[in-house]
Amino acid sequence: YDKYLKDKKIQRIGLSFVDFLDFTGSKFITQVLNALYDQIEPYLVGQLENRLGMDVNALSELFVKELKHLEKKSKVVFLLDEVNMLSDDQVYSLEDRLLYPILKLPNIIVVLAGRHLVTGWKDFALRPYQEGDRENVLELSGFNFEYSQKQIQTINPNASDFVGEIHKISGGSPGNNKKIVEQLGDPPQFDELNAIRAC
Repeated sequence: YDKYLKDKKIQRIGLSFVDFLDFTGSKFITQVLNALYDQIEPYLVGQLENRLGMDVNALSELFVKELKHLEKKSKVVFLLDEVNMLSDDQVYSLEDRLLYPILKLPNIIVVLAGRHLVTGWKDFALRPYQEGDRENVLELSGFNFEYSQKQIQTINPNASDFVGEIHKISGGSPGNNKKIVEQLGDPPQFDELNAIRAC
C-alpha cells in the first residue's frame, strides 16, 4: 500500500463524511455540495472562487473541478450515510450533481451507507450487484461482545456492569447499544423492558 502511494505520489488520504439527515428541503443538493466543499477546502491550493449565490450547476462543476486537482495528489473517500432516507428526487439530484461526475475520477472512493439498499440509481456503477466473486455490497454484522463492551464503556464508563445484558438485547448493533446506554440514567439502572423499547 505504501509503495502504491509513493508510486502515485499521493501524499495523504482525505476523508469526508456527510450524514443526509442534516439536509432537507429544496436546497438539498446545494447544502450537500457546500458541506463537502467546506471539508475539502483546507486542502485546496490557489485562489478559491466565491461560492455565495452560485446555482447548483455551477457549484457542482466547481466542486468536481477542485476534486480533479485534489485527487491528483490525494485519495478522497466520501462516506454518504443514511442514503436509504433520501427521497427519489434527492437520490436523482445526488447522482446527477455529485456522484456521476466524481465516479470517473480514479482517486475518489464513494461509500454509500444505509439500513437498506437503494436501487433507484440510473448509473449501473451505483446499483447493487452480486455476480460470482464480484459484488459492491457489504452487509455489516453487529459488534461482537468485546467491541460492544468498548463502545458501551466509551459512552458511559459507569454502565460496565450491564454490558452482557445490553449486548444480548442489542444483538451487537452499535446504534442499539447507544440507545440503550443513553436511557440508563445516572447512576445507570438497567431495565430489560426499557432496553427493548429503546431499540
